[in-house]
Amino acid sequence: MFENETRSNFSNSPPAALLPPSLGFSTSEHVGSSTMLDTSTTQTMDAERLGGSSHPVRSRRLPAQFRDILPEPSLPPLSINSETQSESHISTSQSMLPHVILHVFDSFRTSFNRFGIARYYCHRPSYDPDAFLTLNQLSNATNEHPTVGLSGDIPDIPSIPPAPPWPWKNMGIWRLMTWMLMGSGQKSEAEVTRLVHEVIQAEDFDRTHFHGFNAHTEMNRFDKSEDATSVDLQDGWKESPVDILVPTREQNPDGNGQPFTIPGLFHRSLTSVIRAVFAEKAAKWFHLTPFKQIWKSPATSQEQCLYNELYTSDAWITAHDDLQKQQRDDGCTLECSMGQFADADATHLAQFGHASAWPVYLFFGNQSKYVRARPNSGTCHPIAFIPTLPETIVQFASTIMKKKALNDILTHCKRELFHGVWKVLLDKEFIEAYRNGIVIKCYDGKYRYKSFFVQNNSNSLGAHRVLLATIQDKGHFPCPRCLIPKKDFHLLGFLTDLSQRMSRARLYIHDKVSAARNAIYNLGSPIKGTLPEGHLKDTSLVPTFNAFADNLGSLGCDVYRMLVVDLLHEFELGIFKSVFRHLLRLLYTIDPGMIAVLNGHFHQIPLFGKGAIHWFPPNVSEVHQCAARHFEDILQCAIPVFEGLFPANHGDVIRKLLFRLAQWHALAKLCLHTDESLNYLDRVT
Repeated sequence: MFENETRSNFSNSPPAALLPPSLGFSTSEHVGSSTMLDTSTTQTMDAERLGGSSHPVRSRRLPAQFRDILPEPSLPPLSINSETQSESHISTSQSMLPHVILHVFDSFRTSFNRFGIARYYCHRPSYDPDAFLTLNQLSNATNEHPTVGLSGDIPDIPSIPPAPPWPWKNMGIWRLMTWMLMGSGQKSEAEVTRLVHEVIQAEDFDRTHFHGFNAHTEMNRFDKSEDATSVDLQDGWKESPVDILVPTREQNPDGNGQPFTIPGLFHRSLTSVIRAVFAEKAAKWFHLTPFKQIWKSPATSQEQCLYNELYTSDAWITAHDDLQKQQRDDGCTLECSMGQFADADATHLAQFGHASAWPVYLFFGNQSKYVRARPNSGTCHPIAFIPTLPETIVQFASTIMKKKALNDILTHCKRELFHGVWKVLLDKEFIEAYRNGIVIKCYDGKYRYKSFFVQNNSNSLGAHRVLLATIQDKGHFPCPRCLIPKKDFHLLGFLTDLSQRMSRARLYIHDKVSAARNAIYNLGSPIKGTLPEGHLKDTSLVPTFNAFADNLGSLGCDVYRMLVVDLLHEFELGIFKSVFRHLLRLLYTIDPGMIAVLNGHFHQIPLFGKGAIHWFPPNVSEVHQCAARHFEDILQCAIPVFEGLFPANHGDVIRKLLFRLAQWHALAKLCLHTDESLNYLDRVT
């Protein structure tokens, strides 16, 4: 039913976190729909149920454990007659005052499906991307009987074959040489089978690629590529230098410092990547219009909101609503949409040695997290590879600095390099697109107006997050979102702490950073000297200009609100890792033999589910090469494992601690939240 609604009230009801969301589609009946049967039809049905005797025939149903209820399609909006629409239009036009801007929302709400879920759109979407999803795309399991989209599919767009990895001439040679260089040195039956499946049967394998092929020539090409000074750049990749200034500890009225040019920044234009992504075939699954998901309790018929995607969040809906209210100077009437976020994560490239890389990725929140999380979905778009500091800077800093201050100057240079890279990425074209939006030709040939709702997820325990926020690591105010001092951290979870997080939100103060840099570059003060710290200590800032605040701050971008919570590094590799290690110390203090008992308890736990609980090694207490998923498994199984290892008076306290940690962790990582589950998470916190 199309309704001109300006707000919607949702009452509380029991949590629906365990109910599956309406992501896929089937042609089943709706819970809210009803069919009226006349008397004759009812009598006929009764006669059929009685069969040939007077005893009724038992209706047989499949047991619940064998029933797999499939997701449902998005339901059409409720319809209204034209008289109601005309009356509403007349009353609205008559009550309109002159010189008043009236924002009319073409909002509507769908009917409830069998799971009691409906959608509320503040603005009418041009299409529903979930209509193109198939059951195979919603499941990780293999299906021998593939299905097609139940609501129809758009015509396939011919895809461009991928370019071969450098330095190979074509995909066929690349696949063959990869098979040769990887795997066993002595090719076995398994290697020959892998040759057939991964090379010969590959879609891009072409026998014409091997005219004049010689393995020795290709190996020489590969060996020379390691010493090549230039790379065959494709897909818009280009190499640019990054200029930074190194403090010299000398008074300099110009405040220039020692300039250094750092080569090796490989990057792509953000706007070109955005245009290419929205033109791809996979963009048909992008949600261009955010919406609220509403769940009606089958017991109380009360309604509450569901939260499981970025495009169902209040922040996205508010930003999208503000975008629709903007008046375009050029009179553009194209459909408006928004959404993207970036990610940076330094990683080691090998188990041995020091080979590493620091890529920067671009994701799009318009796409469902269930699709983004699939490794083969192709939703992760690399946009840059941050270079490392050259040895010349280290040598220069060691000649002018004492050993104690050398680490401070190198840390400062890394911050300058990081934000220098982002200043290159946030070029004039992107800033103009961020200010005025950008018109893009999408996958279906239609032009749409894109604006940006930027988030940044820095995947590292503190290090990259403080780099983005330009704050001191473990300073007096270590939180990147507020100015609560470290001495008040013990008040976490109290109402006073919650109110202070709102009233003492962190703000970027450019003048403080500028004054600190003046003391360092002009007056020759040390990085952590008295003069710079006098300007920065009360907010735990660092003497580096923030690229996001300087380039996008005047356009409404808040660099601190842009940073999202990272449970993987903040809790699993942070809080719980510290708690687990401390419990091991306590056990070792009581009796060193208890450590072996603990390892034995963990080793007895069997596998559970499909990757839910992994196999525990016989030496869990060593915490050797443990990833976040290992600490998550340890937390979920910790209560029975620690049972009886501590004295009774301490065991109850530790058991309660582990339960609270597991409870909070489970609530914080729910894939589907409700209003009530969020309130419960607040109470648990």
